[in-house]
Amino acid sequence: MDSFSLLHTLAYSLIALQELNIYFKYDPLYWNTACLTVNSASTEEDEDEDEEEKKNKSTNYGKVAAAIGMMQQHGVKIGLPDINKASFGFKPDFETRRIIYGFKGLVGIGDELASLLVANRPYKSLNDFMERMYDSGQVKKSQVLQLIKAGCFDSFGDRVGLMKQFIASKIHTSKEKLTMQNFNMLIENNLIPEEHQLYQRLYKFRKYVTKKVFREEDKNKLYKLDKISTDFYYEQFTSDGIVEYENGLPIISEKIFKKEYDNKMNGIKDWLQNEDTLSDVNHYLYEQEFQKNASGNLSKWEMDSLSFYYTEHELKHIDKKMYGIQDFNSLSEEPVIIGHYTSKGKQRPKFKLTCIAGTVLDRNKNKHTVTLLTTDGVVTVKYYDGAFAHYNKQVSRSKADGSKEILEKSWFTRGTKLVIQGYRRGSQFKPHKYFDSKVKHTTILISQVNEDGTILVKTERTQ
Repeated sequence: MDSFSLLHTLAYSLIALQELNIYFKYDPLYWNTACLTVNSASTEEDEDEDEEEKKNKSTNYGKVAAAIGMMQQHGVKIGLPDINKASFGFKPDFETRRIIYGFKGLVGIGDELASLLVANRPYKSLNDFMERMYDSGQVKKSQVLQLIKAGCFDSFGDRVGLMKQFIASKIHTSKEKLTMQNFNMLIENNLIPEEHQLYQRLYKFRKYVTKKVFREEDKNKLYKLDKISTDFYYEQFTSDGIVEYENGLPIISEKIFKKEYDNKMNGIKDWLQNEDTLSDVNHYLYEQEFQKNASGNLSKWEMDSLSFYYTEHELKHIDKKMYGIQDFNSLSEEPVIIGHYTSKGKQRPKFKLTCIAGTVLDRNKNKHTVTLLTTDGVVTVKYYDGAFAHYNKQVSRSKADGSKEILEKSWFTRGTKLVIQGYRRGSQFKPHKYFDSKVKHTTILISQVNEDGTILVKTERTQ
């Protein structure tokens, strides 16, 4: 205390008394909301931000996620941003005893749209919102997807059902009929059944043969076959279309070849015109559109849009015993020494290592830390600078045109799920491994979580 002046002591004491008085005389929900607002606010720029983050630099989604995680860890409930209740920022809801998430914190929404959503309320239904906000061009497709993922329209119905409704009515366009013009699309999506594979071969053969004209004469194109195409031509077509040979390879007339080809392809037209075929193709294309725009479960949707889990953690059902994963709060606050080893001539303690698993909320390049949301709370993971740089870098390669192609994003991108091996020291977790460790990596990327509790992982960065 001798080094801390009386003036400082007095000033901080007065502030503490004022805060205590506010907390005592007013509903604590006010205080919690204020703390969440302050702790999540940031105007810093981060060169590793995604494009969506750069568009709205006044919102640091990592800080929002970390602040909410800490609030939840202290038992404070966070409510979804209901389209007719949420404000620009966080606000207390005394009826439900929750802090309502603000539109400002939603990924990809931005200040202008957040204000616009509030100004145009109330909304009677999702259709009402679509007619007034989406059809008028005030809200983009990507923003509607984020609003649905965030649960903004949950008061109007089931979230998955609303997502299907939006994609079916506004994004996916059903085909009214199928023609030969759609055949290439059907091939690319592997929609041609086994019994019609010959038609697929014929179609590909025609594309291959006609991509380069050998000669033109009398308003007719001639194509020269090569060793690859000659055998198939003899197998499927007559010799009527052959006009001459060059070096033993046939040269064919487009007019005759096209006539024979069209006759052979008549057999597939009945299948194309079948109502069941049209229904199956439309269903497949819709599912593709859904996966493109709304893949994953509700938990993933929430992390993508809100930066926190409202329903349940994506790793809640992981088989911890199988993978040796433990809860951070159950670990000893100081490393447990299980032996010693010699390094650079010095004897050093060997610590007991364990694994924790969680979702990345934020990263700090200066402190080399990652904020991880585990199933039992928020954990700060402290890396050595070299290890942090290795897992944080974005892997890309230069293309022939001079542009760069991203091969793999940073493993510390918000929403990434990781298994980390190391030990606890105080309030932090330190990644570590020894030469004889069973787990050979400190950081493991979880690429998929299966319903049975198993996971698919990646241990090495893309080269």
